[in-house]
Amino acid sequence: MRTGYIQHGALMAVVGLLTAMPLLAQEPDEKALFLMKKSDKKALFLMREGDGLALHQFMAEQKDSLGEGIGALAEAFVRGCQGDAKQGEKMMRRALKRYHDLLDDDMTAQLTFGTALQQHRQGRNRRAVKTLSSFLSERDSFRMKPVFRQYEQIFRVLQTHKTKWKGATDASIPFRMDSVGAADARSVAVILPTIVNAQTVDMMFDTGATMNVVTRSMAEKLGLEITHVPIILDGMGKNRGWMAVAKSLRIGNMEGRNVPFCVIEEANNEDETSATTHQKAIIGMQLLQEIGCAELDFKSKTLRAIEDVRMDEHNLSCGFSENGLLLTARHHGNRLRLIPDMGATHSAVNVADLPGQQHYLSDYLPRRDVQFVGWGGTISGHEFLYPLFDISIGSTEVTLPQMSVFDGARYDSRLGMDFFSRCERVTFRMRYPAGMSIITWH
Repeated sequence: MRTGYIQHGALMAVVGLLTAMPLLAQEPDEKALFLMKKSDKKALFLMREGDGLALHQFMAEQKDSLGEGIGALAEAFVRGCQGDAKQGEKMMRRALKRYHDLLDDDMTAQLTFGTALQQHRQGRNRRAVKTLSSFLSERDSFRMKPVFRQYEQIFRVLQTHKTKWKGATDASIPFRMDSVGAADARSVAVILPTIVNAQTVDMMFDTGATMNVVTRSMAEKLGLEITHVPIILDGMGKNRGWMAVAKSLRIGNMEGRNVPFCVIEEANNEDETSATTHQKAIIGMQLLQEIGCAELDFKSKTLRAIEDVRMDEHNLSCGFSENGLLLTARHHGNRLRLIPDMGATHSAVNVADLPGQQHYLSDYLPRRDVQFVGWGGTISGHEFLYPLFDISIGSTEVTLPQMSVFDGARYDSRLGMDFFSRCERVTFRMRYPAGMSIITWH
C-alpha cells in the first residue's frame, strides 16, 4: 500500500477539556419520535450532529413550525455555537430544566456536557462541576457515570489551577512557516516560538485541535504538572492521554498562567525523522478563543488581535457538541461543511460530503491507496484526486489546484495548509456571531 502525503494533526478529545461529543448515541423512544413534529425531529437531528450552522439556517426557515420546547433548546444551542457562551449557557440551562422530558438520556447528556463546556469558557469551573453533579444526582446510568466523573475531575483541576491570560486584547505573535512531513510532500505548518516554564519550544498552531497537546517526553522537558486525570483523544484513532498544566506560557506578547494541556504517549516507532515530529507540541484553537477576533497575516507572518470586524456571513461554529471549529463553505453552489484545520498539511474532503458526484469520481478521476497519519494512528482508504476544486467562503471564491477526496472510514472534511498558505490574511471572529474570512488568495 502506498502511503499518501497527507498528515493530519488534529486531535478531538472525547473525554477531555474541550469537548462534548455525542455519547454512545442511542435512538430516542420510537413512540415519542412518532408523536413529534417533523420540524422538531429535524432540529433534534441537527443538534445530535452538532451542526449549529445548519440548525441556524433551518431555524431561520422553519422557526415558526418548531414546538415551544424544541425551539427553546435549538435557540440556546445556536446561540452557544455562534460564540455567545454566556447567553447560550444561560438559555440552555433554563431550557433543559423545563423541557428535559422531550429528550432521551443521551441527548440530555450531550447538552449537559455542552452547558458545562460553555461555563468553562467563561472561567466558571465551579459552576461546571455543579452542572455535571446535578445530572448525576438525577440519573442512575451505569454507562454515563464514568464519563461524567472524568469531566468532574477535569473541571476540578481547572478550578484549582485557574487559567489566566494577559495581553490577549492587543496580541501580536510572530510565527514561521516550516517545511514538515515527508521530504517530497512540500508540506508546511505554522510554528509559534513559545516559552513554557522558562523553556523555549516551537509549537505547531493547529486550529483543528480542540486542546493543547504535548508528548510525554516534551511535557517532562517543559516541566508540566501532569495530573492523574485521564483524557481519551479521538483523532486518527483513539489515544489515551493525561491532563497537565503549564504554570507559565509566553507566546508573542501574550502571557498565560496555568495553561491546560493534554499529555500523550509517543508511539514506539516515533523518532526525529517521523512525519509527526512537528506535532510533539501543539497549540490548539483555544488561542483564537482567548484573542476573540484574530488575524493571521501570512505576509508579515504575525498572528494578531484586531478590532472587531463585520463578516460577510455567519459561517463559523464552535458549539455545544461539535467543539472543534466548523466552517460552512460552498462547492458548486452546494453547502460543504469543513474544519479549518491548520494542523492538516493538505485539504481533504470525505466522499460522503460530495453527494451526487460519486459517479464522476469513480469514472473519471485517478484513485490510489493512502494512509492519513496523525498521533492517534492512521486511517487507510482510497483517495481520488479532484482537479480544480472550487470553494466559496463568504464573498470570496477560490480554486484549489487539486483536492483529495477520501473514500474510507468516516473522516471529517478539512481545509489544510495547502489552502491557508496561499492566503494573504485570514480572520477568525470567535465572538457572536462567529465567522471566518479570507483576504486575497493566490
